[in-house]
Amino acid sequence: MNHREWLGEVIGADSYRAAAARIDIDQSTIAKQLSRGVLSPQNVIALARAYGRKAGVELVRTGYLRADDIDGVGVVDALRQASSKQVLAELDSRLT
Repeated sequence: MNHREWLGEVIGADSYRAAAARIDIDQSTIAKQLSRGVLSPQNVIALARAYGRKAGVELVRTGYLRADDIDGVGVVDALRQASSKQVLAELDSRLT
C-alpha cells in the first residue's frame, strides 16, 4: 500500500503535525519520508500504536512484512499464560 494513503487512513482527520506530535517526532521527518515514498518501519509501528492499531498488521499493509510472518504470533505466549485447567478444558473440547 502507498504509504501516503496508509498514513491518511490511519490518522483520519488529524494533520501530519498532530500525528508527528503523537509519536514525538518532528513533522518534517514524516514529510521527508513521504517525499521518498516510504515511512520508516519504526514510524509505522509508532503511528499504528498511537492510533490504536496492531503494529504487525500495519507492517504487513505497508509492505514491511508478509502476512505469513505474523500468522500465529502469540500462540506460545498464550499457552504459557493459560492455566493447566484452561489447557485441559481446551484439549477436552477438541477431543470430544
